Amino acid sequence: MGFFNSTIAAYAQERTVYLSLLATHDFESGMARNWTGYGSLDLDGHTWVGKGDLVSFGGIAFNADDVASSITITLSGVDAQHIAEARTMPPIRGRAQQIYLQFFDVDTLQPLDDKLLIADRVMDVMRWSGSGPNQRTISVTSEDVWSERVTAEYANWSNADQQMLFPGDRGLEFIAELVPGKRVEWPEFS
Repeated sequence: MGFFNSTIAAYAQERTVYLSLLATHDFESGMARNWTGYGSLDLDGHTWVGKGDLVSFGGIAFNADDVASSITITLSGVDAQHIAEARTMPPIRGRAQQIYLQFFDVDTLQPLDDKLLIADRVMDVMRWSGSGPNQRTISVTSEDVWSERVTAEYANWSNADQQMLFPGDRGLEFIAELVPGKRVEWPEFS
């Protein structure tokens, strides 16, 4: 039994089949569901919001080696309110993102078969930009789930990580100022 029985049957009957990408983003404020079609899509008991050509997905790499690839999903044509919301959002680094394939019958626009998970990702950073009064974009970059496979939690030798482990400790307070070859004088205590 194949993954896409209805899709294969429709294609075998020489009907046109439409493919769409779907993405979930687990923001702190709640789950966002988007797709590359137009309007709202009711699927699996959830509503997926589509902006059509205004949503673009970077290339999704399927690496045979151990390279952790990143992609960017960009939403174009957003208004100033969306940019303001993006600027005040909590950080998204480390939050879940999934990307799916979904086939549709072109005549009825009904989903064929179940969606297929093609990428399980971890969001990294959100960026926004604008030029002129009407050209604004919001981009979310994500990496595959293996991107931090060798990094232990709180292992970045940064003041922020040190504060998470030992609040008030000042041992790594100046770590960002250290550069190779720079001499730091240790204070003398009397």
